[in-house]
Amino acid sequence: MKRRVLLVDDEEDALDILSDIISRMGYEVHTAATGRLALEKAGQAKPDLMLLDLQMPDMNGFEVLKAIREAGMDFPVVMLTARREEQAVEAARALGVSTYLTKPVQFGEIKRVLASALGEAS
Repeated sequence: MKRRVLLVDDEEDALDILSDIISRMGYEVHTAATGRLALEKAGQAKPDLMLLDLQMPDMNGFEVLKAIREAGMDFPVVMLTARREEQAVEAARALGVSTYLTKPVQFGEIKRVLASALGEAS
């Protein structure tokens, strides 16, 4: 059975490209373009991992992550964002983010991080 990845990003191009890349790696990919949709899909799809953008218009990645944890969902979350500030990295780690990646991200790095977060051999 394929591992499920929920990909959350409000940038349509990024969502399309990353979805294609991750599905080619053999994962079942579910996508959400807003924080609210991410919460809905997390409850429905039961992902094994979430790849979460930090800056979105309706809810930011921190708010999404807090809501997911409050709902009792404990899958690994990888933050994927253009923000490089140490304060954002520290806040993400304090909320239990597995890994913090900054855009643009390379294919090999995505592959390594997903495998590591899911406990797979890369």
